[in-house]
Amino acid sequence: MSTDGATTAFDRETRLRFMRIDDETRTLLREFWKTLEPALKGIIDGFYEHVTREPTLARLLGNEIPRMKAAQAKQASMRSA
Repeated sequence: MSTDGATTAFDRETRLRFMRIDDETRTLLREFWKTLEPALKGIIDGFYEHVTREPTLARLLGNEIPRMKAAQAKQASMRSA
């Protein structure tokens, strides 16, 4: 992986090969994204609603939930590219 945090084509291909994601799987994932993307906000919201029902976890997450939700949504959309 490059030292500046950017992912090179080599890094990406190496990771995909390690995860055994071939061209067919990539196509299936792109198709699945069309279903997942519209539901993503609700999925993330539901996850944090569930997690924060546990008082210890709610305290641990504190005021970071909006930031974490945004980061997860951003990461998911970047992975779909």
